[in-house]
Parts: sequence; C-alpha cells; structure tokens
Amino acid sequence: MTGWGLRGKQDVAKAKNKAYEEIDDRSETKEGTNELFKLAKKRDRHGQNVQQIRVMKNEDGEVLMEEGKVKQRWKEYFDGLLNKENPREAQQTHAEVIARVVENVSDNEVRNALQRMKKGYAQGPDEIPVEAWVCLGEIGIEFLTELFNRLLHGEKMPEE
Repeated sequence: MTGWGLRGKQDVAKAKNKAYEEIDDRSETKEGTNELFKLAKKRDRHGQNVQQIRVMKNEDGEVLMEEGKVKQRWKEYFDGLLNKENPREAQQTHAEVIARVVENVSDNEVRNALQRMKKGYAQGPDEIPVEAWVCLGEIGIEFLTELFNRLLHGEKMPEE
C-alpha cells in the first residue's frame, strides 16, 4: 500500500475509537454534555463560514481581500458574463432567410399530441390539464387546431 500503509490506518482507527469512547463517557456528565454542545456550535459556525468568499483575484491576477473590492469584482465578472454577445448568436445573423409556406396544423397532429401528453399535469401557463381537452373530444381538438393555426399565422400569443 502507498502512503500510511495498513499499519498507519489501523493506528488512526484505534485512536479515533478511543477518542469516541472518551467523548461517549464524558457525554453522560453535565460538563460533557455542555462540551458536546459547544463543539456542535463551533462546527456549525465553521460550516457557515465556508460559504463566504473572502479572497478573489481580479482580471490582472491580483488578490483582492477587502469585502467591497471582492463584491465589485463579482459584479464585474457577472456583468461581463451576462452582457457579452454570444459568438454563436453573432454567427446566426449571417444566415440566409428562406421564405416558404408553413402548412397548417391538422386535427390529427393535435389528436396525436394530446394522446402522447402525460395525464395528471397542467401543461402550460393556463394550467388546463390534458384530461380537460381529452374530455372535450372532437370539439376540443377542433378548438386547439384553430388556436394553433391562428398563432402560427398571427405570429404572436393572444393576451387571454
């Protein structure tokens, strides 16, 4: 084995067991109980501090330690990350637009889509469950087909 080897691991395990036994024996006394609570509080505070970032490097690689400068660097980082133009989007601006007729949505397409949808869930912002459309039968299919075709040709979503 590499590192400590088997003997070293056994020694560590024995030492841990001994320490746990001592803690267990002390925990039966009032002082031991208080010691455990203090230890738990200390570990909790230590865990909370892990989530704070106190040091950060700026663009030049210099270490920033002041809270205000660290916050400012995070702001700069996210501003640059979120506001820079995406190179993939820039490439799409050179795409050639092809005009062609888009076929209407058919009753069969709507019917098949309703059959494939999971039951028991509201499918969109209107929160109308799929079962409601299925219960309406052909009337529901005709309504949805007409709605989808209006959306397709009007190129915008209705307010209601």
